Amino acid sequence: MPLRTLQLGIDAIQAGSSSEGARLIRIALKHDDLPADMKAIALMWLAETQPDPIRKRDYYHQAVAADPTNADARTRLTRLMSPGAASTPSAPAAATAQPAARQPGQAVNLAEHVASVVGGTRGAGTGFFVSQDGLIATTRRVTGAKERLTIDLHDGRQLAGTVMRSYPELDLSLIHVDASPPFLMPIVPEPRVADETPLFAFHYTGEAVRGSQRPTQRVLAAHWIPTTIKQIKDEGGGPLIDERGMLAGMITKNT
Repeated sequence: MPLRTLQLGIDAIQAGSSSEGARLIRIALKHDDLPADMKAIALMWLAETQPDPIRKRDYYHQAVAADPTNADARTRLTRLMSPGAASTPSAPAAATAQPAARQPGQAVNLAEHVASVVGGTRGAGTGFFVSQDGLIATTRRVTGAKERLTIDLHDGRQLAGTVMRSYPELDLSLIHVDASPPFLMPIVPEPRVADETPLFAFHYTGEAVRGSQRPTQRVLAAHWIPTTIKQIKDEGGGPLIDERGMLAGMITKNT
């Protein structure tokens, strides 16, 4: 499915692997059934992997042609066409392979987003949907080196899951199943979680462990969120939610 391939490409770029991400995005773009708005997003991400400003402008031209309503693509192209223009930001602000989102005022039912991940090397863990074409995120600790796992959904369905990609340095694995949530959890808009922000780690049973962001003097990579949560009920992988009900991260036992 082109949307899944596109999402994997974006994930790879965000993880620092621009060449692998660009390769996956080019594969997604070969599919004629890729929607025009997603094609524009793919081209924008592809543009940001290009060190050559001429090639970057060309990809943005293609993005605008694919979806003339994409204001971000038009703004970035205008900047690139301006004399003496500086390079654009490294990640397109509106670029996400998530075609549906929660409507304002619509409550989030976490049970629809969270699943049990069974069959890993260390025991059961939790995972949650990150795309509407069936991608579930969990920790690399949960999946280990396994390629096939069992996913138990809240409605009683038990599905076969295939590990599509793992990022050991991020303690992240992406699993595909033939299922999808009605919409995706909203993601926090802030670039980082502020000190002492209240957070909740959700388990696939629906139970939550309360904690908060923990200020630290340690130098941590930007993707790590230190918390005061010391104990969880499984091997991790559950969503980390703030008081607004927005997704802030994923709980992990990786220390």
